[in-house]
Amino acid sequence: ENVAFSACIGNDAEIPFNNSQYDMCVRLVGARQLPGSLGLSLIHGPPGTGKTTTLAGFVQVVLKINDHYDVGAPERKRVLVCCPSNHAADLICEKVIQRCGAAVAGGLLIRVPTTNYDSSRVNPNVKKCIPALADTLNLATIAEVVVCTTMSAGLLHSLGMRQGHFHHIVVDEAGQAMESELSVPLMLASRKFGTHITLTGDHRQLSAIVRSKTVEMFSFHRSTLERLISDEETQSWHSTHLVESYRAHPAILNLYNTMTYDSTLKAAGFEFLTHALVERHITDDDKKNHLLPNKDVPMAFFHTEFQEEREDDSPSWKNEEEALAVVNLIDELVKYYVDL
Repeated sequence: ENVAFSACIGNDAEIPFNNSQYDMCVRLVGARQLPGSLGLSLIHGPPGTGKTTTLAGFVQVVLKINDHYDVGAPERKRVLVCCPSNHAADLICEKVIQRCGAAVAGGLLIRVPTTNYDSSRVNPNVKKCIPALADTLNLATIAEVVVCTTMSAGLLHSLGMRQGHFHHIVVDEAGQAMESELSVPLMLASRKFGTHITLTGDHRQLSAIVRSKTVEMFSFHRSTLERLISDEETQSWHSTHLVESYRAHPAILNLYNTMTYDSTLKAAGFEFLTHALVERHITDDDKKNHLLPNKDVPMAFFHTEFQEEREDDSPSWKNEEEALAVVNLIDELVKYYVDL
């Protein structure tokens, strides 16, 4: 299968992996677990290092390899991809469709919705992946890639999806999922059939949010990803640390690189993107010039004083005036700094 992977990825411009991403996908695609065992892979790194892109590329390669076998052949792999939120699950679907084409939507690729899922603003191609509730189990059984939230994976289990049906169970943004939340999709894993489990996320910046002192007392405030990475033996054998950042300007990257990531990260983004704002600074006499006090660093701080409020039917706080201020700043940046 590693040979097949190399054949798929060798000259394919749609899968621009760096070395770490390439090695990770080789390990995932070639992963074979002996009956009676569970495989484990951990992919961690800050936002912008390509974790979700790596997963979408892995799914693409799995589907390409499956094409070498007859429909229904036992060699064809099935993948369950779970995320803590609907937005993250939709993003995975979009990336897979971008790589594999719209033809996979609703056939090879299925998106299992939650009960309160609002698909009105979802990408039209992602909508094609969403089955009616009555057809969910049947279509999810036939599909080779199923995407859902960590909690809605319980729907598949309750509808009768057998353990071990999926060869791979992947949880994206696993750093945000508590142990109890992650246990839901893992109900579909099977030692008997050798399911391979992959967790991706960033336990250093995007960790689980827990406010219960009781939960903390029993050490359930940490995500499974954080707990496993903290074990040196597990980390050395099963984890891949993605360190090449494709999103941040070097000056911004340096801030959290030194504070949080022990200076392990590397700036790898295209300069026409990461330096777009600093290279489009306006003249000194322009009244908008205050947006970037230092034209060499795309960073500025703005003070706002607005009142937070909470709606009667929601426990969350909101600050509409502050949100509007952010929208106005972005509008000015786009207008004065970026070529549209």
